[in-house]
Amino acid sequence: MRGASISLQLQYNCNERSKSGHRFGINKICITRTGETIITAGRDGTIKLWNATSEEQELRCSLDNHIDWVNDMMLLRDDKTLISCSSDNTIMLWDIERHEHQTTMRAHVDYAKCLSMASKSQKSFASGGLDGCIYIWDVERLASTTPTNTYAPRLNGKAQKQSIYSIAMNAAGSVLASGSTDKYVRAFDTRSNACLFKLRGHQDNVRSVMMNDEGNILVSGSSDNTVKYWDLRQQRCLHTYYGHDDSVWTLSSLVEGEVDRFVSGGRDKNVVLVDVKKNEASTLLCTNQPVLSICLTPDESSLWISTTSNSISQWDLIEPADTRARRSSYSSSFTLPTGSSMMMKKKKNKQSVSSVASNHDDPSHQEDSQQPFVEAVPKKQIFGSPAIIETHILNNKTQVLARDDAGNVTLWDVTKGSLIKNYGIVDFREQIDNLFEMQAVQNWFAVQNKLGCLEIALECPQCFNAEVYARDAGFESASSEDTSKLCARHDCLFAIVNFGTCLLRSIFLDWISKHHQRAKQQQKTRTTDTDESTLSSDSSDDDDDDDRHVVNQEQGFKFNVDASVQVVIHYEKSQDARLLPIKKSIHDLDQVSPVRDVPGWLYDAVRTGKAPEQKVDPNIIGFYLESCDPKLCNLPSQSRRLLTRRLMRIKNIAAHVIKAGNIQLPSRAEFEKQRLEYEKKKNATAKHVETKEGDVAPEEYLEILCNDRVLDPLHNLGIANVFYRDPNSSVTKMNYRRRYPV
Repeated sequence: MRGASISLQLQYNCNERSKSGHRFGINKICITRTGETIITAGRDGTIKLWNATSEEQELRCSLDNHIDWVNDMMLLRDDKTLISCSSDNTIMLWDIERHEHQTTMRAHVDYAKCLSMASKSQKSFASGGLDGCIYIWDVERLASTTPTNTYAPRLNGKAQKQSIYSIAMNAAGSVLASGSTDKYVRAFDTRSNACLFKLRGHQDNVRSVMMNDEGNILVSGSSDNTVKYWDLRQQRCLHTYYGHDDSVWTLSSLVEGEVDRFVSGGRDKNVVLVDVKKNEASTLLCTNQPVLSICLTPDESSLWISTTSNSISQWDLIEPADTRARRSSYSSSFTLPTGSSMMMKKKKNKQSVSSVASNHDDPSHQEDSQQPFVEAVPKKQIFGSPAIIETHILNNKTQVLARDDAGNVTLWDVTKGSLIKNYGIVDFREQIDNLFEMQAVQNWFAVQNKLGCLEIALECPQCFNAEVYARDAGFESASSEDTSKLCARHDCLFAIVNFGTCLLRSIFLDWISKHHQRAKQQQKTRTTDTDESTLSSDSSDDDDDDDRHVVNQEQGFKFNVDASVQVVIHYEKSQDARLLPIKKSIHDLDQVSPVRDVPGWLYDAVRTGKAPEQKVDPNIIGFYLESCDPKLCNLPSQSRRLLTRRLMRIKNIAAHVIKAGNIQLPSRAEFEKQRLEYEKKKNATAKHVETKEGDVAPEEYLEILCNDRVLDPLHNLGIANVFYRDPNSSVTKMNYRRRYPV
């Protein structure tokens, strides 16, 4: 397991938790049967519980264990158990009454896309994914799983070559239907795992399917802009509805257990009401964004609608007066209230024909008589929070500038996980220019904003690429005397700090040290080996050395990382279902086992304080020295071509030239005389320079040039390589000359 391809991410909180709504689109809405709680699953990787009875927007709880989009979820009849699936490939079980995560399972090797429950017993459910697999799960067994008591779901038939976008089950759970990217709707017998038949008719991806409780009627929505109504016993399409102008993404029944009256939504931003008995489809509402989910309230009086925006809205349904008394007959068409600010329209139904052959006919002959637009406002809205949509890593490689979709620009400290400054609404590119610094630190992390927050991704070995002096890393108290014992590198006056090692130790050191000590103590009391004692037994010969590394290596160099930072470990490319993603805040890491759950490279780097060895050291640069002064000779060949660390100061290169070239430095008085003579010769006014005492420094006597530009003595070789080197040259060529040639 420790050899799998693993990425480590740090997620920084961009909003106050008490006010944090979703940052991106909301893929699913559920409502408890009491109507008191609204549950939303978002593309920011969170599930949020809202108080539906409060007049104000009230967030009850945010469930944050998923590390990617939450694609679908189901609420059981007990109003307590919630099941979710995500693009992190996992299925999660939640107790929303206690606001607790119960268990995580992974069977899919690609995005887990959809869920469906056998509503009669609610003991089993199915999940479908982009890996083409459909799994049948037992709810009770899933709830009882632990890290040592695992549970493998049953694969329904063979994996398909096409991705599964949607699935539906009948009430008994005996019949299952799936919609996929090959334009077919497939029906399965879940008891025998056999594919019963394929329904042909759609001309593009089947994005949504819905089945009645009996399992004899199916509704499907497709990217071909149509909704089809199927008879599964006859295996034929009875109706095709053309109420949408673009892909149909979601279907929702208006009568529990039946599909004769439903609403659909999709990419065209429309919500369409379909009444099968009246054989008509009419547009209820035009939203501002593509529709992702529609949910009917328990009292059947209104619809909650979510879109690709970060907010959801509630719309009242009003029945005509002559049918209000016959609500249970569901034979009337809903209208929406007037007197609002949001655009709505009503469309005359497009009559569809009943034969399968006619489904391929051009529907343009059906008149689309538009009624006048009316205005309406939602009854209630739950608003989201701004999402980070653009980032820029500054040259110091410790700070990130970010812009959210509201235009606010913020500056973040990666090494602390904290907000440095909020600039408000300013020009992002202009602010980048304002914060420019001539520094050349190696890239050691990547920035992601897929979930709308600031995510710092660390991967081995890239995260160990950046080295700086302790003083440049912000450790102002570090002096050459204090740090010379910590680092014995030939070209350093100060200790060298590796950003990756320092950050990882700041986050994980205390946790791993405590766990290591507990493991050693448990080993002494055990009489037999167990899986949890593997680390202790394997490393028993080196325990004393390991303890010394943990305590002493790079002591004093730790970043003060905010404890609210979320640590994410994702086995993204692994097909091992035992490797589950982990998402914990730093102060909750004690709930995780470093032996079982932490990648080996991270564990070793934290314990030893050393970055893993690389075949090619990214911090080594080759350069070539040549004289451009006729009075100064070139250096010997062995001193002319050099390999050294990026951190070497330009003044140290000047000192190397003086030493290797056996150049005699003038006295202070002679040097000042040369300066004045040079300035007079150049017809320049002699500048008043404060007379220095002591010997002339090499960087005072010599100038170091790169690409004919004089380098600052306090800059390092990395800056010369990044900002001054000839881009057409593979080697950094540098020249030297006297500063005041006379």
